Amino acid sequence: MNFRDYVRAVACGARGRGLGVVPASAEVIEARLRCGLGPRLYSMFSLWRHPRSEWSGYIDDHRNKPRMQAVNTDGNRRVVDDKVRFFLHCRANSLPTVAILGLIGGGNPAASQDLPSTDSLAKLDELLAGHPDGLFLKPTGGSHGEGAFGVLPVEKGVRWRGAVTTLDALYSHCQEVAAATGPLIVQPRVRPARRMLEITSAYGLATVRAVTWMDGSRPRLLAACLRIPVGDSDADNFLGGASGNLVAAIDPASGCLYRVLGSRRRDWPDIVEVDVHPDTGRRIPGFVLPGWDALLELVLRAQQQFPGLRTIGWDVAITDSGPLLIEGNGSYDVDILQMAHDRGLRAGIERALEGGGTVASDGLLPGVGEAGRLPGRDPRPADGS
Repeated sequence: MNFRDYVRAVACGARGRGLGVVPASAEVIEARLRCGLGPRLYSMFSLWRHPRSEWSGYIDDHRNKPRMQAVNTDGNRRVVDDKVRFFLHCRANSLPTVAILGLIGGGNPAASQDLPSTDSLAKLDELLAGHPDGLFLKPTGGSHGEGAFGVLPVEKGVRWRGAVTTLDALYSHCQEVAAATGPLIVQPRVRPARRMLEITSAYGLATVRAVTWMDGSRPRLLAACLRIPVGDSDADNFLGGASGNLVAAIDPASGCLYRVLGSRRRDWPDIVEVDVHPDTGRRIPGFVLPGWDALLELVLRAQQQFPGLRTIGWDVAITDSGPLLIEGNGSYDVDILQMAHDRGLRAGIERALEGGGTVASDGLLPGVGEAGRLPGRDPRPADGS
């Protein structure tokens, strides 16, 4: 972390707590030295709002991922981290997911398994003609939405990444990317359920990030949030506020959104609560996700269908036809869940990695069992934080 990061974090803490620069600086430094939470995480988690005794309950993704990778080993992780293998596994196990229409570029050993090539301009044109809602392209091994983009047919060509170009220019770009990073997956552009358009932009696709884990032989839900696109964003990733998108905590008992966050800035996680979506003008807190029970059933069933993975972070779309698995992540970020739910998930993640214990006993988010049901409860922590 550079000095400028500390200055930004101190400014956030000083404004949030009404502190002077010196005590705010002391807090930022203490969070780093005592809890391993650097200035960016201090700001993202709004640690100035929490007693110091709660700071150690937060976990840093950079420190946690090596442990997660040790539990979810390379061979097993490859099934979810490689998007082609993920699709083939879901198809073989009757898990609803987004179809792969083709691949641009070669070099993927799974590509020969009944998946067509799209390595021609004519084939790409044919796919666009057959999918008036557009296509979605992404690298086979990408993460955080990097390299992914939507393609829409328009009157004078194709629209992608905010610009209108010819189909030839798009195809040339795809070939260049595939040559540098590996094949690109071509999928139909998934449209959200009509009700979801009340609280999300009409262009991007909001997805639920749901983390599941195996409690012995039983799959459970640890926590979930909704990532909400804003404007013409292709992906729904939050990226610490840099994307301009929003994130909302989900009550696991009801599927109700109860805490919605955005960032004042794109260059730093200056986190604020948001009531209405800037595109739709509709209130987001209190919105109940359609088909929440079906989504819970799907991710819990899917966790069992990947037996080599103790815990998985799922990206799930809510459509009018039901939930769709977009991706699985064998090494997932926890930052966004901790930020959304305004509490640390260290104890819950450690139990998930150990594969046993009851997460709810620590006062964290209850682990939802196979039926996906919990008694009615206030989703906020007992102390009202």
